Amino acid sequence: MNHLVWALLFGLLWGLAPRTAAGDDQDKRITAARVARGPIIDGHLDDPAWRAARADDRFTQNFPDERRPPSQRTELFVVYDDRALFVGVRCHDDHPAEIVEWLTRRDRDTAADKVTVDIDSRHDHTSAYHFDVNVSGVLADGLRFNDADINNDWDGLWTAATSRDAGGWTAEIEIPWRTLRFDGGAPLMGFQVRRHIQRRQEVDEWAYLPRSERGEVSRYGALDGVLGLGPRRLMQLQPFLVGGLLSRQNSTAASDDGVRLVPNLGVDAKLGLTSSLTLDATVNPDFGQVEADQAILNLTTYEVFYPEKRPFFLEGVELFATPIQQFYTRRIGRSPPLGNDGECQAAVDTPLTGRIWGAAKLSGQVVPHLSIAALDAVTAEQTMLVDVSPDCPLLRARRLRQGLPAAQRVLDPLSNFGVLRLRGDWGTSYVGAMVTAVNRFEAAGAGAPGPGDLCPGEDTYVDGGVGGPRRCTHDAYTASVDGRVDSAGATYSLSAQAIASLVSGGRARQLLDGTVVAPGSLGYGLRVTGGKLGGEPFQFALRWESYSPTLELNDAGFLRSANTHYLGANVTLRTTRPVGTLRETTWDAWSWNRLSWAGALIDQGVGTGPWVRFANHWQASFALSWGFDRWDNRETHDGALTRRTGGWSAELWLKSDPRRALTGELNLRAGRVQRGVTSSGDLTLGVRPLPQLDLQVIPRFSYTYGSPRWVDLSTDGRTYWFGDQESTSFDVTVRGIYTFTPRLTFQLYAQLFVAGVHYGQWTTSTIEEPTRCAADANPCVRAALPLASFLPSAQAPPLGGLGYDSQSGQLNVSAVLRWEYLPGSTLLAVYSRSQAQPDTASDMPAVGTPSVGRFRGGPTVDNLMVKVSYLWR
Repeated sequence: MNHLVWALLFGLLWGLAPRTAAGDDQDKRITAARVARGPIIDGHLDDPAWRAARADDRFTQNFPDERRPPSQRTELFVVYDDRALFVGVRCHDDHPAEIVEWLTRRDRDTAADKVTVDIDSRHDHTSAYHFDVNVSGVLADGLRFNDADINNDWDGLWTAATSRDAGGWTAEIEIPWRTLRFDGGAPLMGFQVRRHIQRRQEVDEWAYLPRSERGEVSRYGALDGVLGLGPRRLMQLQPFLVGGLLSRQNSTAASDDGVRLVPNLGVDAKLGLTSSLTLDATVNPDFGQVEADQAILNLTTYEVFYPEKRPFFLEGVELFATPIQQFYTRRIGRSPPLGNDGECQAAVDTPLTGRIWGAAKLSGQVVPHLSIAALDAVTAEQTMLVDVSPDCPLLRARRLRQGLPAAQRVLDPLSNFGVLRLRGDWGTSYVGAMVTAVNRFEAAGAGAPGPGDLCPGEDTYVDGGVGGPRRCTHDAYTASVDGRVDSAGATYSLSAQAIASLVSGGRARQLLDGTVVAPGSLGYGLRVTGGKLGGEPFQFALRWESYSPTLELNDAGFLRSANTHYLGANVTLRTTRPVGTLRETTWDAWSWNRLSWAGALIDQGVGTGPWVRFANHWQASFALSWGFDRWDNRETHDGALTRRTGGWSAELWLKSDPRRALTGELNLRAGRVQRGVTSSGDLTLGVRPLPQLDLQVIPRFSYTYGSPRWVDLSTDGRTYWFGDQESTSFDVTVRGIYTFTPRLTFQLYAQLFVAGVHYGQWTTSTIEEPTRCAADANPCVRAALPLASFLPSAQAPPLGGLGYDSQSGQLNVSAVLRWEYLPGSTLLAVYSRSQAQPDTASDMPAVGTPSVGRFRGGPTVDNLMVKVSYLWR
């Protein structure tokens, strides 16, 4: 293994030596013609303004017949005036009846013929604005960054129109200079145009980029001739008004049931401080139209990562990207943490998602080669109704003194999130720095006033040892430096980030691996990745990560687990040359090794598998891995080392021809667990019965048996109880989009999710002395639970009369009618419903099996909302 690592490192350092990229069209240029008045955007190139432009048909086929002339001729025209840049593309076609045309909502990719335009307006060779229009006139856009990455969540103000005729089709695109953040006087801009012919899956490029290479923006051709223009400033103001009805039924607190009016008023703003620096702000934002998160059964000890879906946080998210995810936008406005409520109070209601009072974001270039990204957001205090026990009169008195009703509990205090990112770019390489600060304004004792009360979201805590009112939440700070060095064309790349964290305030608490994090705890980490990421016939990558036990990033960022040393290596053999029925193939081999800071082997294994693209445009991959015997330091929630046997795991992926009206994508996974097997799978079926109707049906399942899972610890801290867990989950998701016009769409989303967990054979493992670690003893040597120590038990562990088996279910439905009545101005009508299954009693028959018939009587939330926004610009 060591010889392989040194060989890969030598290859990486050799590859980073400067060299010139070859085989592409970096020197290709096109000259934009200046006109007094731009053309009318109607999808026809018959406007007099187009006569000033010279047609350019120098396109090269990228796929499927790389470097060959296109199967159909494409002509490109570029003109501009004081207000905008105009791009015209004439797509000749010998078989116009075979042009693939699909109608859908904006920003949704479909297998239709289309044209894309990418413009590096600053000519920095790393970033570009991406514009996409298909033959039906559907628009999509995005931002390219880091040369090879793209963020498709950016929305710009631009327009396009298309038309079809007996000789093919035509696209006319108008891009205002202020959308491009054009600063004037630039002699050159990076430029790329692509045409997609779907019946052949053909991609034709004006500036040819070899498929085997990784670079994107750095390999563009150039647009020149844009002269005599000054900088263009951006200014947009978008107020919105919301009127809604919220209905709650069968909630735990009957007093909370009923229907109430939910009005809301807010504003979004965008201001170009300079042509390259933009300020975004939102006051009282509303995200009622955002699709619900997918419900899953998570029985692991790791947090689930959910993608961001809220528009304000999606735009510009690439500017905050770092190798370690130091900023995770879902932390802002999160759902309040729930958990054990102690002996004095019990929850009688589940609060809705968190609320954001306001946020502001500054992003762009301060000076050439220096970028800034800063964000500040304030979130509201979140409370929950609780039932206070009559045996706790002091709790009632304390709440009243704090100005809180006796039946309210603070889950999340008023909080402020601050993030600052600076980055200096040199070509495709950069050096950056980032800091985050999370400050929570919690009154002492508001969350857990006295002994016996646990903080929200915690099942256990380490008491600070000081009596009287205590603070549940803490303030958290992180700081890091990071950078990347790329070779020409980004074929070779080396990136790294060093990070530190500080926790302030709150009380000491114990993490699942036994680490104690207390006020003043410092943590640090390092991540280094590098390799040959492009070219043929082989590529390789190395990744080293090391995170101290007390590194705490999950207040503003996302870190799956600290307390780890990780080394992973990957080698890929790749060819883009067709061989028989294969269009493109790769074969990967990889290995990984993870240790705790105390030296315990947490995870280790090897794997291999191929990926292929067939001549009929189907794709398939298969992966087979083997994990070795290891120790789990999170299973028992106190850091004890639980022995786990290794075993095989396999994955199969299959994707059908995307050009068809019926498409499918299949994922199957299976692997060995301690005394059984785990398996899961999903199938995505896409149906296009009409050009304007797009349907997706996605069934999923998971099933695991024979996995011993920890359930309890004896009161003396010596005996650990485990049960062989059998878990089953099933869900089906339906998505539908009906597009009346590119500006008027109806979207439907529905997910039915059910799950059950049953515990079979009970076993125990007893140690001689319980592990006790002081707050400053990190890492701490923990108890070891080898396989030989697990003994069968005829009795289940005590649980106060409640069973361990469980059932759960969730039904989420949303329907959105969206009308863009003016560019950037929308009218939304939204209906959503969320329904859960009622709580399960331990004596209910078959309690550990999923049930689709148990929704009656469960808590429901219905929301009907109308939202109108108007864009001033």
